[in-house]
Amino acid sequence: MNLRPSELRALYVIHLQQLYSTEVQALDALPTVAIDLSAPAVRQRLLLNAIETPVHMTMLETIFAELGEEPDGPSCEAMGALVRLCGYVREQRPAGLARDVLLVGVVQEMKHLGIAKYTMAQTFAKVLGYEGHLAWFSRAKGDEERAEQELNFFVLGLELTDHGP
Repeated sequence: MNLRPSELRALYVIHLQQLYSTEVQALDALPTVAIDLSAPAVRQRLLLNAIETPVHMTMLETIFAELGEEPDGPSCEAMGALVRLCGYVREQRPAGLARDVLLVGVVQEMKHLGIAKYTMAQTFAKVLGYEGHLAWFSRAKGDEERAEQELNFFVLGLELTDHGP
């Protein structure tokens, strides 16, 4: 199986554009979700994410500049669907711990999407010889993994009660 380097580079740019779109959508959605949460620790984690995301975006903008490309491109439809799901949960469920758990689940899906996208970006960069990009992607992927683990600790820390359905 053969692919010309120019074709793979074009696919890399499209992937980075979708990754950038993912970060833009997360930056728009997560602060709103954080404000609606009743659990202060989870709210704090999501607001911290709102600080990390612009760092990721700046990193991607630097990579686009190195490549002579623009970050604007195809939107990440998967992230769009998760953002809409957050909105649906916020509208349909009353405020409280149960809604927090549902929103944390959706945000964890967002984090998994980010982890997958940064993993694929690392693969593209390695194959194309963009060694300088690898450390940046590793850092961003680590940020996503850490956030996902912290959200998981919140759910694992819940105590179940036996007070009815």
